[in-house]
Amino acid sequence: MEQKMTKFEEEFDNKVEIFHVIGDHNSMCCEVEQVKEVFKDWQPQQALPVVPEFVDRAIKYFKKDHLTLYGVLNTITSDRNTEIYTWVFSNGNQELFALAFITGKYEVEKPQLFEVKMPIVYWDDDASQLTNGFDFLRIDKETDEVDFVGFLSNTKKHTVHFTEQEIKSIDERYWQFAVPVEDGE
Repeated sequence: MEQKMTKFEEEFDNKVEIFHVIGDHNSMCCEVEQVKEVFKDWQPQQALPVVPEFVDRAIKYFKKDHLTLYGVLNTITSDRNTEIYTWVFSNGNQELFALAFITGKYEVEKPQLFEVKMPIVYWDDDASQLTNGFDFLRIDKETDEVDFVGFLSNTKKHTVHFTEQEIKSIDERYWQFAVPVEDGE
């Protein structure tokens, strides 16, 4: 029974068939079939696992304590009421966590950020009429004071971009006015 070739094997065969001999290093030649045999189980490199920020913090913490994977999983399972326990033991994340922990090679998921765009009605003196517009939620980073402003600008003192959790912790009702921030804004 003939096995179906992977995309890599097809591409490799197409390129290799052009040549009957590959390599010519130190007067040694490798036959095409030998090269195919050596690389038959080769797979393209997998994408790095992606983990949430809290998992990244946990991995760094556990690595600092020089724990083994067994020690880490034992520590995580000792308290089942944690965010890390819930994440590791749901949706098949155990393998993802183990791979990220053992290799130390992973990407950290960036949380989706939002702006709170509150509709308002204001008096436009120039037009002498009521006009619809928007104000944006803003928080003072030093005092945590919340206010709304008519322009959108992140500064050293204020932030206007929030995670869903941050918005809901300010006031659940603001969530309905949340608008996703596009990358680069």
